[in-house]
Amino acid sequence: MRALNLAEIKIAERAHCKRQVNRQLKTMVLFVALTLIIAAVSAKCKMSITSTAIKLKSELADVQGRCVQLKREIADSKALVNSVKWQEQLADVSKCWTDILSSTLARVPSDVWLKRLESSEQNSSLTMEGQAASFNALSRFASELRADPKFSEVRISTTQVTELRGATVVDFGLQVKLKSPPGAASNQPAAQQQAQAQSTGMPEVPKAY
Repeated sequence: MRALNLAEIKIAERAHCKRQVNRQLKTMVLFVALTLIIAAVSAKCKMSITSTAIKLKSELADVQGRCVQLKREIADSKALVNSVKWQEQLADVSKCWTDILSSTLARVPSDVWLKRLESSEQNSSLTMEGQAASFNALSRFASELRADPKFSEVRISTTQVTELRGATVVDFGLQVKLKSPPGAASNQPAAQQQAQAQSTGMPEVPKAY
């Protein structure tokens, strides 16, 4: 039988334990190194993400500010366009009324005098007050107005015989309806379609009879 050398066995066991310990130490060092590397990479990524998030928030705030500014500019532009349209429509309506009043005044006979001429957009009508040399003169004036294609109805609302400088005259009131209201073709807001009266004061002109 071979004799066992206990000293050699102990040396071999010691060497084996030493190798095991060295292997475990290397594994632990590698694990710690990997952990540190992962932590460093994670911290760097976190910083990068944070920086990117801050940058994106700043860009988003800038974009939102530009959007608000654009909305204001669009609102101002719409208001300006609406204002221009309203002014154009108002100018058209005013021109229509001016033409109607001019046409009416052109039909006044020489023996009829107007003291008041008022237009009402709400009722599409004209109201006239004045004096006539006679009922015949008033009747001729009403006939002249009825011959105007712009008018649908001419009605003598009031008459009263008075004395003017020793002569007899007829005070009268006339109501004239228009066939179509001025500016009816324009698309005005409802608030702009309310009554807008235009009054023209006519001085009384004495006339010798």
